[in-house]
Amino acid sequence: MDGRGLKRHSSLLLCVFLLTFSFVVVGLKLGFEVNEQSYEECVSVIVTGTAAKDGRAVLMKNRDTGDTKNRPVYYPSSGDGTFAYMMVNHVWMGINERGLAVMNTAVGALGFGGAGLDNGGLNAWIVKHCETIEDVCFELNDTDSPIGPGKRLGGTCVGVVDRFGNGAFIEISGVGAYARFIVDGYDSQANHPRHYPGYASGPSGRDAYALEILGEIYLQKGVISWEDVAQNVSRYVRNKEQGDSCFSISGEMCRGSTQAAMVAVSGDVRYDGRLNCMWGEYGNPPMVGLFVPSIAYAGEPPLVLDGFWDEVWEKRSYAHGSCGSYYDPVKVREIQSYTFFAEDYTFYKYDEVLANISEGLSDDGLRTCLQEYVADSVHVATSIYIEETIYDVNFDGLTDILDLAF
Repeated sequence: MDGRGLKRHSSLLLCVFLLTFSFVVVGLKLGFEVNEQSYEECVSVIVTGTAAKDGRAVLMKNRDTGDTKNRPVYYPSSGDGTFAYMMVNHVWMGINERGLAVMNTAVGALGFGGAGLDNGGLNAWIVKHCETIEDVCFELNDTDSPIGPGKRLGGTCVGVVDRFGNGAFIEISGVGAYARFIVDGYDSQANHPRHYPGYASGPSGRDAYALEILGEIYLQKGVISWEDVAQNVSRYVRNKEQGDSCFSISGEMCRGSTQAAMVAVSGDVRYDGRLNCMWGEYGNPPMVGLFVPSIAYAGEPPLVLDGFWDEVWEKRSYAHGSCGSYYDPVKVREIQSYTFFAEDYTFYKYDEVLANISEGLSDDGLRTCLQEYVADSVHVATSIYIEETIYDVNFDGLTDILDLAF
């Protein structure tokens, strides 16, 4: 075993040893105080194992930012062992062709020690070079790695799921990183440390809201799907849209500054993880936006998504109705009725692809299959969303799963 293999093996043993205590030490903590910073950016969830549909891991992020024009961006492999990947606006959340999905939330309390690579660059490096959570842990711990201790700015939590169905939140300072593995369950992360020794506190605010709705779904269904996460968790405003009064989304899971969202599913090892998928929502807010699929191995996303935020902003204006800066629940429910139908089509077709994909396809054959799924799903979903039409394609007087199957 060479030096790198020995170090990776040692890192894995450390992960296994400390898994019982729900964390992995992949760095050192400096022993001095830092000023607490108040961040209200982004919230994320991970669902894995027996809690997840088909045992496939789910990673979600609501992106809070001043950047209003979000879209999927494809990066081909640059060779030398790197992977093609799809990211939302270059660096902030995405998935690679090996099924490794990544996102980050800002954690200002951990913004100490180290210098160099910023948090967006850290995301991009991980998705370009890593296949598994073990890889990510190793690189963060390796002093020779470009993302190792002292070579990054820190002040972030990276959420990761991989093709083996594993999931973890890794809280990172410039010199230390602590991983919280999510095993056969679900958890959340917002903008304060949940695990980093000396800085951690329990869920509160938006990550507490995430746990609230995840718990409701799990109690009702016994399992949580990526459809649940996209349509209920990402859009969660404590069910205000189900009422009769104008409502505010300030401070909620899905709030006014939430400009985009991602729901990635990974846990299919076939074709080295190339089948795993990311649904992205590219306008403000996800509550009235549309999630559409991207697969890194399928290459460039459809052109309609380059400016799709304009379509979402139109829906947002309509959703305000006569409520001023608040939202009209009747109009929100109207938008969500055809939006969810459009999304259900993409989820249904993805399940169909996974169930019927042939073994032994060539690289070109596999890419063509996945390109056809993405192109068809995005075309149908965006058309339904823009035209505001629900199709009773089998003419039974209902719009339901049978129409999707037909």
